[in-house]
Amino acid sequence: MLYAASALAAFAIAPDVGRAARCDLGARGGARYAVGALVAWLLVSRRVSIRARAILASAVFAAVALVPTILHADARNASVTAHVKSDVLIVEQAAESLLHGRNPYVVIHDQGSLAEWPATTKAHFPYLPAILVLGMPRAVAGPGTWTDARVIYLAITLAIAVPSILWLSASVEGRIRAFQVMLVLVSGAPLVFTSGKEVLVLSLVLASLVALQRGHTFASGASAGLAAAMHQLAWVILPMTAFMLTRGRATTGRKAAAIAASIAIAAVGPFLVWDAGAFVEDTVLFPLGFDQPVVGTTLTPGSLVAGVAPSARWVLVLVTLIAVAAYTVAVVRRGVRAASDVARAAGILLLIALLLAPRVRLAYFAFPANLLLWSRIADRRDHVCAVRASEPL
Repeated sequence: MLYAASALAAFAIAPDVGRAARCDLGARGGARYAVGALVAWLLVSRRVSIRARAILASAVFAAVALVPTILHADARNASVTAHVKSDVLIVEQAAESLLHGRNPYVVIHDQGSLAEWPATTKAHFPYLPAILVLGMPRAVAGPGTWTDARVIYLAITLAIAVPSILWLSASVEGRIRAFQVMLVLVSGAPLVFTSGKEVLVLSLVLASLVALQRGHTFASGASAGLAAAMHQLAWVILPMTAFMLTRGRATTGRKAAAIAASIAIAAVGPFLVWDAGAFVEDTVLFPLGFDQPVVGTTLTPGSLVAGVAPSARWVLVLVTLIAVAAYTVAVVRRGVRAASDVARAAGILLLIALLLAPRVRLAYFAFPANLLLWSRIADRRDHVCAVRASEPL
């Protein structure tokens, strides 16, 4: 059913697909998902083992995500605008600017691969500093298939996500489902070959939650810190982790959150000192829609209001902050006792923020979707462990 739904979703957008990088989400992607659905139906009808389902998930992943990423990374030399999104180009050119001693939050990239893109795209670097490391291979070694930022993203994502999913305290079926939603289905695969950074940040968040689930404080904090140093949405797990109670104490969660915050601040701090105004404009105001044209591609309550009344953006930001603060207080009062609670609270918090924000990218809904799924598949075992840990010896 999941593969069939992905096939239908891909076929549904096929007429609207323009650039070649999105064609793998259109008709070609739909055909691959349809084959996966047929094979899955045959496996279910023959009652094969769970291992066969895992092999099928890996094969579909290779067809809909891995191969398209490599092909588009190789073909982008012939046509930049057809085979790569601006997200990738921005990271690579910002890394090149930093390599030459220029502030990526100030530079306007009106030359090179971004020359044909809109002025707002060339003038802003809307990501956090740690993501620049992933653009350095192309800045240092030059153009090539294997220096494409998407290929770097994917290699690191697999190195982090696969062990994290295997170590996740959940059933085998739950682990397969986590892999599918994150990297295989239409909810995740298109992010791999079009942008890549979202799944990388998600893999770090998952690694942090798995480490937290298993009581590895430093690993949890380090993973969350790297994620928060790369992407603004990853910051949501820090307060939830800080309030987590283990055996009636908040020590473990607070330590992990403190480590994460220290790493993130260490990455962000130098750029704030370099030019605080430019940093805030690019990483806070621009992602919220300020200095951007009003578009109606994402039909959320916040984006609809901003489309009708662009001057109400600050009101929407204020409403979002109030809603987020109110939900955080409610979660803290109820109690956060396990990693699954952290994932659930962070997922709902992100969903509230994304629905109310004046501008949001559809890709960002992958964050709450994965967080809520992880909380569900890990919830039962998490709470069994929490109850046993609270019992007297």
